[in-house]
Amino acid sequence: MVLLERNLHKRLQEMCDCYLETDYKKELMIISEQGVSGDVTGDVTEVALKYLALAILYALEERARRLFIGKADGAIISYIDNDQRHTLPEPSQDITNEVLDIIREITHLESEDATEPFSLGIRESRIELQIDVHREAGEEHIVLKFPAL
Repeated sequence: MVLLERNLHKRLQEMCDCYLETDYKKELMIISEQGVSGDVTGDVTEVALKYLALAILYALEERARRLFIGKADGAIISYIDNDQRHTLPEPSQDITNEVLDIIREITHLESEDATEPFSLGIRESRIELQIDVHREAGEEHIVLKFPAL
């Protein structure tokens, strides 16, 4: 029997399913405060997937239009916005870098500026998102755009 490795898209969906009934903001705060060392796995990819899943779920709960995660001039920026901007607990530099890498790997967006539709399965449903990626000297970010709910 051959076991296939789960890809990052599937693992992100599994994280969303796993954390669907938790306090998203509290879990994001724990990641922000403790980083990779505070997670039982000690694995930056797992923690980055967890952060991304929790941020998506929190954005959905708040009926946000956008989720922004990025870095500019060494600073980490993470927020959602609907009618106003809500800052999220910021992950460490290594977790942020991994989140950005995960999105690029899932979407296969390699250019400096790119946009791609993205379908995310959550339990027995799915949500259709738009992902924008941007990279230039000293700055890189992703924006997940949500449909009106």
